[in-house]
Amino acid sequence: MESTLDLGIVGFDAPPGWNFFPMAERVIARPENRVGVLTISVAQRNAITAPPSHEMCMVVAKEAAGLDAEGPGADRARDHLESCLAGGESFRTAADFMRVWYHYCPCGLIVAWFSAPLEREDEPLVKALVKDCERIVLSVHLPAPVS
Repeated sequence: MESTLDLGIVGFDAPPGWNFFPMAERVIARPENRVGVLTISVAQRNAITAPPSHEMCMVVAKEAAGLDAEGPGADRARDHLESCLAGGESFRTAADFMRVWYHYCPCGLIVAWFSAPLEREDEPLVKALVKDCERIVLSVHLPAPVS
């Protein structure tokens, strides 16, 4: 059963089996099984001006995740959620499998990435963790800007 977490800098629906560690402009999340790590960053909140596109948001998200990858990743996804745009793509580095997401709403841009060892990419456990992360990203919201 998921519970809604409000960590001040960001809120989201948290699936069971995860631990969350809020920091200045990011939240680090680790599953209890210690396979992989999710990073949610709000440091890029004002990086996109309207109207956003999937490509614009992915450029910012890949840069935040430290990816130098040229072109699109695999398993491209994009969703419109009310007045928000969310999407993600998968990448492989020399050592890691990474899924990178963005969630853009009128309050700003949130980017997130999950990484796990490359050799574990096809394990059912890692696939389930990616689905958990996607549910987190789709539910994520920023606090309203302070006037």
